[in-house]
Amino acid sequence: MKKIINNFVGGLLALSALLPSVGQSEIYKWVDDNGVTHYSDRMGDSKNAQEIDVRIAPPPEDSETAAERAERFKQLNEAHREKKAEQRELAKERQAERSKKQQACNDAKKRLAKYQNHTRIYKVNPETGQKEYFTDDQYKSALNKAKSDVAKNCR
Repeated sequence: MKKIINNFVGGLLALSALLPSVGQSEIYKWVDDNGVTHYSDRMGDSKNAQEIDVRIAPPPEDSETAAERAERFKQLNEAHREKKAEQRELAKERQAERSKKQQACNDAKKRLAKYQNHTRIYKVNPETGQKEYFTDDQYKSALNKAKSDVAKNCR
């Protein structure tokens, strides 16, 4: 059993020696007959291929630790959530304003239609319960007010 394991480990070592290590593979550069420059990990057919030295840049030094990045991300995320909540609240307020204005528009249109379709307009006196008909001046004033309300609320 020991012999099998030794042979296996030896085979792995031999195989690893044949494989190029990461970061140490060769890169070749050459110019073909048409004057085009080529780069490859294989030498190719060209006799003038040159091996070039490729260095991998070290990762940039980061003064921010993972904990600091996590805290910054948490703060940014919280700020984003707050902004979204404010936007949703503002959208609700705008929708409420639009609904209120639409209702005012509908009411003004109904009043205007009532004044335009009926010449004898009245109000009920809350004290006596009697109908009090509009005078011509009251009618014109109410009609103009209804037109003004439509113009103001139905844009």
